[in-house]
Amino acid sequence: MKKYWVKGFIMSIFIIWLISACFIDSITAWVWDPVVNAYVVPGGMTYYFRSEGWGVTHIGEHGLIGTDSIKDIVEDKVVIWGDSYVEALHVPDQDKMAEQFNILCDSDRTNRLYAISVGRSGKSVADYYFNIPQYEKVIAGIRYHCIILGSMDDLLPDQPASGEYRYVSFPAYQFTPVTDISKDTSKRSIKIKQCLNILRLQFIWNVYRDLFLGYKNDKPLIKSLRFKPGPNIAKGQLSQNANTGSEATRDAFTFAIDKLKKATKVPVVFIYCPAIPYIKNGAIQYDDKDSDKAKLFAGLCAENNIHFINLEGSFIDFYKRSKKLPRGFSNTFPGGGHLNKYGHKLVAGALLGVLKGKDYAIHSN
Repeated sequence: MKKYWVKGFIMSIFIIWLISACFIDSITAWVWDPVVNAYVVPGGMTYYFRSEGWGVTHIGEHGLIGTDSIKDIVEDKVVIWGDSYVEALHVPDQDKMAEQFNILCDSDRTNRLYAISVGRSGKSVADYYFNIPQYEKVIAGIRYHCIILGSMDDLLPDQPASGEYRYVSFPAYQFTPVTDISKDTSKRSIKIKQCLNILRLQFIWNVYRDLFLGYKNDKPLIKSLRFKPGPNIAKGQLSQNANTGSEATRDAFTFAIDKLKKATKVPVVFIYCPAIPYIKNGAIQYDDKDSDKAKLFAGLCAENNIHFINLEGSFIDFYKRSKKLPRGFSNTFPGGGHLNKYGHKLVAGALLGVLKGKDYAIHSN
């Protein structure tokens, strides 16, 4: 009887490991990079993402997405900035917007450009302001900066964010450092996480993370487990956003534009990716809830001689031509969430089009 228990235990662990290896996201490790003055994922790490989409992402030096080294890149650079839309763990490297941009450039030999992604989930416009000058010191030949907006609220203060800096409205509009960042950057922790990722044992870390709450009086705190029927209601907290009236929005947009213009002498391009088309009540909808904000920001960009690309028309036209949505994946609700490979291609085509003054048609194949 005992040997059957042992066999059952081993078989159970094997099944859990197999499911973890196939369907659980990699563990994120962090290191402080003094060169760019920011927390980055260690270079050389490979990240498997399964909870939304099905992506494999390779991290290069200074946390660059899908770019191992920048020393051998001789072309002028386009640096693409953003949060999880640019980090793009949801799609493999070859489908990310930077690589799609480079593929399009390969087909157009005139005036070659090379795109590099600097993206991390939770980054805000305040992070871009402080990070841009640092990355300009290590990336030579930057010709354009491109900032991807998954929502027009990305340019408003008091938004949820997890970067090193935050855009706040009180006591006045300002980009301010975050003082309560808690990231485990010890070498021991990084080695453990990398080892667990290599062995595809993410489920062990997830159990630890869910149960271990920290220390109190040098004693470990373990979360109490819940063994009772019925739903477990999560207690959320609404974010306290700034006043989003038209005047306040205009002032917030103006402040962000002015700060970014002071951060760099390189031209800045904004690309807005509206959450359309989307499905509601079984029908495709095309209305963008941020349309008024986008128009307001477009006018301010025009006044400051800054390129602003609104992909509203591109997303709608692409869907009508191909019946493919630019957001959503096979394991998520269609039309929602982050950009899929089609969305990334549309971003790449629009960016290259405005920089080279050409029209790059993007097809579903």
